Amino acid sequence: HRVRAFVNGTYLPVPINRTTVAAFGGDEHAAREAIYRPYTRKQWGCEPEALDPSVLARVQTRATDDDRYFLDTYQAQPQGGYTKLFERMLAHPNIKILLKTRYLDVAAWQAWSDMVYTGPIDGFFHQCLGALPYRSARFQFETLPVTQAQPVAVVNYPDECIPYTRVTECKQITGQRHDQTTLCYETPMAE
Repeated sequence: HRVRAFVNGTYLPVPINRTTVAAFGGDEHAAREAIYRPYTRKQWGCEPEALDPSVLARVQTRATDDDRYFLDTYQAQPQGGYTKLFERMLAHPNIKILLKTRYLDVAAWQAWSDMVYTGPIDGFFHQCLGALPYRSARFQFETLPVTQAQPVAVVNYPDECIPYTRVTECKQITGQRHDQTTLCYETPMAE
């Protein structure tokens, strides 16, 4: 899996590596500022300094030419995709699915040994510390009559004049082959 940032008309490796830094005349600080600072402002709606350091620590700078996003030896997608994976898991007789159900409405009558809660974490704790600020994203899809539209599956757009933060061409991740392709534009939102 490889990711690029589209900066000044050029696709540059992310995480930043020696190739990215070289595009900024060897200035690592300039490369980090041109990519991470505007991208963080768009994605999180604040200056990077306002975020917990653990958020920014997820994105590294590498002193090599390795342009893979993840350094894991093995990287794969579930056979048949994530939909099939979850359909098989959820079909298990020990799994009970409650859709359109508020946790607070069932918390008192259900004894849980294991539970996957997918709601807002402050709601799980009855907002005992108040409401947490959330960020969201809008996903818009576009199908194009081309085999491939991007050089890699994910392209980040740190330029603050462009409303979306990234565009994903999913079939590059899954290995699908088709004479058309679909792009997913991700635009961050405060609500």
